Amino acid sequence: MNIATLTPLLAGLVTDHDLLEFNLVARPRRIKKPARYAYKFKSANFENLKLQIMQSSAISNSVLRDSDVDACWFIWKSALLDVIDANIPKARVRDLNTPPWIDKEVRHLLKRKESARRAAKKHNNAFNLEKFRTLRKVSKALINRKLREYLTSLGDNLKANPKRFWSYFRHRTKSNSIPANVTYGGRQISSGVEMAEAFNKFFYSTFTHAPEVPLEPFTPPDGRLPVFYSLALCEDEVYKVLSNLDPSKALGPDGLPTTVLKTCARELTPSLCALFNLSLGEAQSFTWTAPPPAWSPKGADDIRTVNFPVLNGSINVYLRWNYTLGTGEFLSSTVWLLGGNQIIFVGAGATVIRDDRFDHDKSEVATLIIKNVSEVEDAIIQCGVQTSAGNWKYNIRLEITEPPEVVVSNDQDVCEGSMITLSCNATGKPTPNITWTKEGENGTDSGPLPSVKGFYVISGINRSSNGTYRCTASNGVGDGDNKTTKVIVGNSSSVDGVVNSSNTADEGYPYNLTCEASGVPRPSVSWIKVSNGERRAGKLLNFTSIGRNDVGNYTCEASNRCGRDSQTKAINVLFKPEITQFKTSAVHHKVCQNDVISLNCAADAYPPVTSYQLYENDTAILYTNTSGIWSRNMSTKGVFIYKCRANSTYGTGKSGTIPIHVYVPPSMQEIDNLTITEGNDVTLICHASGDPPLEVFWIKPDGQRAAKNVLMLPNITRNETGEYRCEATNDCGTVSWTASVDVQYGPKFPIESSNCKEYVKKDDHFIMECPVEGNPQPNITWSEGGRILSHNKSKITLKSQHIGEHIYTCTAYNGIGKPDSLTFLHVVNDIVKKDFIYKIKDKSEFTRQLSEDNKKQIEVQEKITKVIPECHKHEVGKIEFRPGSIIIYIHLSFEKPMGQEALTSMLQEAARQGRLGDNIDPDSITDVSDIPAKHKCSGLYEDDQICKTGTHYLPNIFGCFSFYFLYVRCARILC
Repeated sequence: MNIATLTPLLAGLVTDHDLLEFNLVARPRRIKKPARYAYKFKSANFENLKLQIMQSSAISNSVLRDSDVDACWFIWKSALLDVIDANIPKARVRDLNTPPWIDKEVRHLLKRKESARRAAKKHNNAFNLEKFRTLRKVSKALINRKLREYLTSLGDNLKANPKRFWSYFRHRTKSNSIPANVTYGGRQISSGVEMAEAFNKFFYSTFTHAPEVPLEPFTPPDGRLPVFYSLALCEDEVYKVLSNLDPSKALGPDGLPTTVLKTCARELTPSLCALFNLSLGEAQSFTWTAPPPAWSPKGADDIRTVNFPVLNGSINVYLRWNYTLGTGEFLSSTVWLLGGNQIIFVGAGATVIRDDRFDHDKSEVATLIIKNVSEVEDAIIQCGVQTSAGNWKYNIRLEITEPPEVVVSNDQDVCEGSMITLSCNATGKPTPNITWTKEGENGTDSGPLPSVKGFYVISGINRSSNGTYRCTASNGVGDGDNKTTKVIVGNSSSVDGVVNSSNTADEGYPYNLTCEASGVPRPSVSWIKVSNGERRAGKLLNFTSIGRNDVGNYTCEASNRCGRDSQTKAINVLFKPEITQFKTSAVHHKVCQNDVISLNCAADAYPPVTSYQLYENDTAILYTNTSGIWSRNMSTKGVFIYKCRANSTYGTGKSGTIPIHVYVPPSMQEIDNLTITEGNDVTLICHASGDPPLEVFWIKPDGQRAAKNVLMLPNITRNETGEYRCEATNDCGTVSWTASVDVQYGPKFPIESSNCKEYVKKDDHFIMECPVEGNPQPNITWSEGGRILSHNKSKITLKSQHIGEHIYTCTAYNGIGKPDSLTFLHVVNDIVKKDFIYKIKDKSEFTRQLSEDNKKQIEVQEKITKVIPECHKHEVGKIEFRPGSIIIYIHLSFEKPMGQEALTSMLQEAARQGRLGDNIDPDSITDVSDIPAKHKCSGLYEDDQICKTGTHYLPNIFGCFSFYFLYVRCARILC
């Protein structure tokens, strides 16, 4: 981007702006405005602020050593702002932007629409709702019209005021202010570079050069400006001004908060007074004479503001400033600013109007003309006069005024004793004063009624509160406005009486009630049945044929907007007794002999039942009662018919019949217990009787049921021993009898004699146990080789005294069947133990492959396991190979003690039979006490990895056996 800055003044142009000429080669983007912040005085620490002001030398006195008032003021203000920022936090303030076609007229109408919306929401009536809808429609139409007018004027004044053109785009786009397409010179442009170039050419073409005016440098007559040495302020005057500041005003041009100046007035007065007096010494003699009163500014920053009320909608309103110049002072230019933006510039013989809403009167000193007040808002318009002595400023604050407009609440219908609030909403500027009055009968209004913020409350309303109430609003603009609303007072409803058509209500005949009611407004009358809430409209409650279902209390209710009243009348309908209930306690009308039953009879009648009579087989029971409940002992078998009769003073009523069946409970004969030998047949018979017919079944000891009275048990077994119960049942109960069956059988051992030998060390004690079953319990005899050892003991303890095999027999007999016996085989040895280590030689040649062959280890394990009988539970542990002709060491562990001699003979015999392999030497199988320690490997195998490694372990791969192999590979000769 190439930018060149031109100074129009050097070219003879009358303006206070510079002209930038540039070629835009990039797509422009709107620069985000910097954030604005405001002080949060509610969170300020004023006590610490005052203390730091007193302690600051830059504020109190050191700043005054400099004779330059501007430098002193800058130092003093900077020090004060630093102290303020340290003690008062700030909050971010957001800018509010509105489209340029939303002027004061639109905003005023939108405020009226919002007031109508709130009133419609609050009162929820047709009047306010219709007013809101009308204002909403008018607001939309006005906004559309303003937009059309704005767009029309935009084309006409585009070159004169291109800012309005950009303002329209800014408010018509959401995210990007640059349009996608632009038409210029009859050609549509979409490229960013071409679009920027077109805008540059367009705005450059709108600039008009003013005629050149020769400017002469200003020289005072005596070469210096006048100074007022006699003017001075005292601290009391400065303190008074600071104390009377309005904190609600905005910040001044120096950014000093008014709240701080007023709150810290006592601490700031000495230094400010000195600054003011220093400034007065350099002040010029320029004097403002209008707006009144006349005053002389002390410097360029000394600005006053006066209020100027003006009626909204006024045309050509004149704002007049006037002034006198000091001695030797001459005028350079005059400028008017609105919101910091220049609107008119007058100087060097030329006038530049930058806002077409304003003009100025050339015949007066400094007069600004507002063409149409409706197009501007409340604002401060500043007149700035540039003279040879300085820049002097005077502000006029425009206060746009509007005549009041009143909206009151709708007419209200109220009741005596209630309370209402009449509301009056008045708009206008300034805020109008609201007064409520009441119209009298002679047409004149009463005095002002007490109201608060437009609300007039009427409590304890009575009939004198009827009438029309007027709300009047005035604010000094125009003649004011007023609206009226009505209050209509009514009284509550009253039920004066109830009239019935006859004295009695007989079932099946017509009957009615009439309700007499009064009230203002006339109440609505209805009848309500109390029991179910059924409602009938009208004062007449009519029954064409009244029945017992119509019995109950009926309430006549009269209601209007002021209240309700009611009166209740009871209706009783006369009818003869009607049996509503006749029941018995007998389930299904069936009972058992000697049972006691109850009969219950109930009837509905008005007047009520006086007595009840019970009939049995059409014969009246000798007594009557008022409860309708009887108890009967059914001691006789058969069928009995019952019925009931109810009596009242109005008539009688009879019930239907209830048949009662009387049955006999079951009975059973005694059943004897049985003792029987296993294998015989058993028959159990159950004799039972009863009415109705019985259901008979047997229950076996295992819980099984047999639905019959004769139970057959062929070839009975010992498992069928137990109690057998016969049960007989009918509707009158259940009876049962239990018989015990004892099945006897001969002795029987649950285990068989074993050929597996038990090894016992000489002189040790050992235990033998003889488990036997039988009924009755068998007698037990222990013997050895025909010699009786013990009687009637299932377990005996013996001492092994003689080496060799011994056969012991346990014989059991209980008189049934044949005796049974169990044989035990014991071997007595000198050496009996559980752990053995055997040395075995293999004639095979030792090789490296053989030593590393795990299958060889497993093969030896399996062969040894098959040689030892299964009854001798054992475990093959360590198997170790040694060098030379192969030497195998085997570790065997047994669960029970094992004889060494027997185990050695067993392994040697298996080797002779080839069961341990073809190369096993039977005579080499010997029992050793331990496995000899391994020696170092010979030099022949020093580099052998197996020799170096030593021990290797294999996992358990034989199920229940836990074993491992240790093998060492060395030289063929013993190490």
